[in-house]
Amino acid sequence: MIYEKNIAKNIRQAFVDDGICIFRGLMGLNEIEECRKQWDSVREDLALGREKNGVRRDGFYIHGRFSAPIGEIPRNEKILGIVKILLGSDNIAVYLSRINIKDKKFSDSIHLHQDLPYFNGGVKKLGVFLALKPVNLNNGAMVFVPGSQKLGVTGRETLDIALHSDLDVIIPSLQPGDVIFADINLWHASVPNSNGEDRPLLQTIYQPANDGSYYPDSISMPWLVAGEWETNEFSPWKSITSSTCYHNKTYIKPVDTRSQNKNTLFTRLRSYFMRWS
Repeated sequence: MIYEKNIAKNIRQAFVDDGICIFRGLMGLNEIEECRKQWDSVREDLALGREKNGVRRDGFYIHGRFSAPIGEIPRNEKILGIVKILLGSDNIAVYLSRINIKDKKFSDSIHLHQDLPYFNGGVKKLGVFLALKPVNLNNGAMVFVPGSQKLGVTGRETLDIALHSDLDVIIPSLQPGDVIFADINLWHASVPNSNGEDRPLLQTIYQPANDGSYYPDSISMPWLVAGEWETNEFSPWKSITSSTCYHNKTYIKPVDTRSQNKNTLFTRLRSYFMRWS
């Protein structure tokens, strides 16, 4: 998809300012319905620990290359059109593509963090999240801190929102087909899944095709989705599994509902819910 210059300029500027853009209904209902059917056909087996059609579950990650239609979403022209604008290149590769799931089996919150410290390769990466089903406060909505990408690269520790009272916090509800584009350094988290309904989000990380890094748990080999390769050097990452993150308390932190600190993340989230409910 080709965007007019003024539209592309506005998209780029909004992304530079906030580190996040949300496109409602970017994928059509018919496209998303076929993806939902495919997900529903495998989710029970995956929840029981069974590998299904080359796809397996590791805690809150669904790893492996899906067949079409889900497996072809990273090539979607509408998504790639925006990716090209935000990365400033017509040559695009996928670093990883996986489903992040919250349901009865995994319902915890995810702590406030940024993604880049967990990955290898170049720093110019772009996170894209596609809602396959409704995403809301009750089933594990994602939390974002617009502008936080400007604070640079942190480590893998839980980020402290209390140190940045000037930054706002948003929790977008999504309908199937809605897509979020997020800077790889944008601070984000997610709330618990309290109703047990499954919340599958397809996460794809894109990068310019001069970066040959890739995440082998997600994709078994480098994956070019637009243009041509600009490198002959390819490097896989030794994966951090969700179980490793869980046992080391690296990724998952409990929600402290007792805190009286007005600047803690979840206290500020409650304030947000009251404003917009």
